Amino acid sequence: MFLAKKKLFTFPDNLEGVASLNEGQYTAEEYQRLTDDGQINLFESKNAVIAHYLKGNYLKWSSLNFLVDYLRGKCQFKSLISFGSGYCVLEYFLSRYLEGKIYICATDKSEFFVKNAKQIFPEISVQGYDFTKDSLSSMMENGQAPFDVGVAFGSFYVMDDEVFVEVLKSLKESGLQELIDFHSGCMNSMQVLSSIPFFEKLKSVNMVRRFFGKEAVSSEGQFHGYSRSRASLRKIYRKSGWKVVQELSDKSYEYIAILQ
Repeated sequence: MFLAKKKLFTFPDNLEGVASLNEGQYTAEEYQRLTDDGQINLFESKNAVIAHYLKGNYLKWSSLNFLVDYLRGKCQFKSLISFGSGYCVLEYFLSRYLEGKIYICATDKSEFFVKNAKQIFPEISVQGYDFTKDSLSSMMENGQAPFDVGVAFGSFYVMDDEVFVEVLKSLKESGLQELIDFHSGCMNSMQVLSSIPFFEKLKSVNMVRRFFGKEAVSSEGQFHGYSRSRASLRKIYRKSGWKVVQELSDKSYEYIAILQ
């Protein structure tokens, strides 16, 4: 299997005030402003937030169903932390379906999401946490008990290899027994093939562009993360001290890894 990785770019709806276009990921200030401007009216009610989220993420329901069934079979797990939770809709339903048997802590780096999700979803714990910078150890020093299992619904793809490895090492050292990575941006076989230098040179040919799809030729806009092959992800997991015990995919995620 090939080791493959490439940068992902996208255009936000409003580029005003975004200085890092084509240079780096959103700064904390840019991310906060874009979040506030686009989402301020969504948190009027729980139903409004849920409806908006599911409109664009309904395929993640299969991921949620898998996770509920998986955790029901893990009676030893009493607490779960979710990284990059955003709206916290999946975490809310996870808590409901598990009937409160597992303590759910949803986290996000956006003050906007954290403040509003706390009000909309009092059934779960919502905390400000940037997994690329903060450590679980610091949360425990503030009275938080150790977590048994961690979940990332498509949030870990934003890190480069070096940061990814260090974050996973830190999570391992914090005492997590398992980590479930629903990984966004994982390349399928055709995308891995298209990343080989020989095919990279051919992408300017219209026939090849149609064959590989538009996604394979776009490299403009706001950089927001990385697309990797399964082999590249396995290497990162292994280097950080985690063992892959199960691999699967669903309607929303090309690659899901359960790590111990």
